[in-house]
Amino acid sequence: QRQMCIRDRYSANGPKIGKNIDKRCSNQSCKAGYFLGYYTPHESDFKFYTANALKEDFIISTCDTAFATSVLYDGVLSMKCGHTAFNTQAHMYNLKHQYHQSQPQFQRSTLSDKCLAKGIWRYALLDLERRYNIGIEHYHNLDKTLEANMEKIHAKLEEVWTQHRCQQPGCGTILVCDGGMKPHRR
Repeated sequence: QRQMCIRDRYSANGPKIGKNIDKRCSNQSCKAGYFLGYYTPHESDFKFYTANALKEDFIISTCDTAFATSVLYDGVLSMKCGHTAFNTQAHMYNLKHQYHQSQPQFQRSTLSDKCLAKGIWRYALLDLERRYNIGIEHYHNLDKTLEANMEKIHAKLEEVWTQHRCQQPGCGTILVCDGGMKPHRR
C-alpha cells in the first residue's frame, strides 16, 4: 500500500513542500512502513536506517519534515568549526531564504532551531554509527534515542581515543576545554 505524504523540505535552495511516496505493508498483522532511508516495524517506536541513508538527497527527521543531507552536513560543520548554536544556524537559514516566508502554501513560515536541531542530531547519530560501527538504537523520539545510546557512544569514543598512541608529543594526554559555546538543546 502506498500513500502520498507531504513534508516540509528544507533544501540548500530554500524551503519547499515535498511529496514522498511512503510504503506500508497491507498485511494487517505486519503494517511495516518503508520510508526514504529507513523502515519501521508494525506499531514500533524503532527506526531502522538503511546502510546508505546518508547518501540519500534528503533525510527525514520527523514525520512531516525532511532536510537536504547537504544542509545537515553544513550544519554539523558550522557547529564544529564555528561553534554556532542551532538558533543561530536557523536564523541564518531563514535570512538567506526569507523570500519563501511569504508563500502561503508553506506550512512553516520559518525554520525553528528545535526543528533544525532534530535534523542535525539525527544526521550526527547516523554519521557516528557509520564511522565507528556503533549499533545505535533509533527511535522516533530523538530524546529517547539520545538517552538510550549515550553510554554506548561514550564507551566507543573513549575506546577509540584512549587507545590511540603515536609519537606526537602530548599524545595520550587529554585536555578538556569548555568555552561555553557548545550548541545546546532546550
